[in-house]
Amino acid sequence: MGIQSRHAAKVNSARYAIALVLFSTAQSGSSARAEGSDPAVPRVPSPADTLPNIEARSFDVRVAKRSKSAKTYLFEDINQARTRVGKILLLRRESQPVMAFRIVKTYYPAKNEFAAKQVRTYGDIAKIEPGSSYSGLEKVSDVVAPPPTAQDRADLKELESAPVPPALETLPALESPPAPAPTPEASAAPAIPTPIATPAPEPTAVAPAPATDDLMSGLEAPAAAPPAASEKAAPIPTAPTPDVQEFDSELDTATTPKSPTEGGRESEDTLAEDTGESDEEDDERHMGVSVEETRSFDVHRSWLSAQVGYFQNVGPVVDKARGTAYFAGAGLRYGYTLGKEIFLRTSKLQDSVALELGTFIYKIVSFETAQGDSYNVAPVALTGRYNILFSENFGVFFYLGIVKNFVFSPVNPTEDTQSALGGVNPAAGGGLFFRIGPNWHVRADLGYDMIGLGLALRF
Repeated sequence: MGIQSRHAAKVNSARYAIALVLFSTAQSGSSARAEGSDPAVPRVPSPADTLPNIEARSFDVRVAKRSKSAKTYLFEDINQARTRVGKILLLRRESQPVMAFRIVKTYYPAKNEFAAKQVRTYGDIAKIEPGSSYSGLEKVSDVVAPPPTAQDRADLKELESAPVPPALETLPALESPPAPAPTPEASAAPAIPTPIATPAPEPTAVAPAPATDDLMSGLEAPAAAPPAASEKAAPIPTAPTPDVQEFDSELDTATTPKSPTEGGRESEDTLAEDTGESDEEDDERHMGVSVEETRSFDVHRSWLSAQVGYFQNVGPVVDKARGTAYFAGAGLRYGYTLGKEIFLRTSKLQDSVALELGTFIYKIVSFETAQGDSYNVAPVALTGRYNILFSENFGVFFYLGIVKNFVFSPVNPTEDTQSALGGVNPAAGGGLFFRIGPNWHVRADLGYDMIGLGLALRF
């Protein structure tokens, strides 16, 4: 019964390691029945007897997170083995079992991660720490059944050569034959009481039980004719009870159909008994994965924005006083995100803080119309920006800072006008942005220092 797969060297250890998870209850039940020494109760096979040949695979995992209850873990799939929900995974270190899990959720292909629920611990290990790495052992499938042994062939030959009895439900009832009429010789002799035939035990196959040993007993027992009046009813011989192995709900789910008495709640209760889980832990399993994971909306750090708009500066002198004016220009900004999820860290609302430096340029012509002057102005803005993100696609922001204007290459300037245009002004306002591509956003600014529209590249 050798295992024929590319993992043949590891399969024997895999069989017994996984058997430790699934057959602990069967072993304890077998010991309890052995103490009673009841020969009518069949022996519960050991894991080595009942576990079929399997193909298993081994891959490395790393613990990423652990729930507060220490029952559910998030694992990183180092080898990208891509396990599936419902599989049993046994963690080992140096060939020693550490803890067994059932896969409850996978995050492929976005992440090489999966979540698993603890089903069994070994020794004094109650929990494992995030960051630790282990070797995971997982059953892939059953190997094709081996050819029948000599004993199997002998049993089959015995069954095929036995006469086929009539249908069990049509067996005639056993009745005592009528007493013969008395003769003159018999009337002179003492009367011999007519023996009453004791009915033979009913075949076990008549009862509605699907067990294989009962059906085999019915096939081996030939129909007995009603006994004669002077003979005692002979007991119906029964065939020896075959060693029937029980269906295993974990190892045989993918390859063997379940029997009518398995599946549903009964299988879950059996697993709870095997792993020692209480009703509260069973309810927790049905509530889903308890690993809390919030996806970040702001996945990049850098902002590079190109903007056009109107920029605020001083205006011409009117009634011996200078007012405020806006001039059309364009420029670039670079921002860097300093922190994320500072005050808001939910799945629907998150925040971030960024520092932004920008430089722009615009030209003022005929600022003082009587003299035909012109000035080139380059504002440099340093602002701090607070972003509120409603999703990966939309958010609003507020900013506060200062703007220093630099005047260069003037034509027919006046000292007073050039000094006024090159002053320092406050920067304050808000805006919004929404995504139009994988890394592109449209950005709109509305503030005291400028009113602008542009594109922002995130990287």
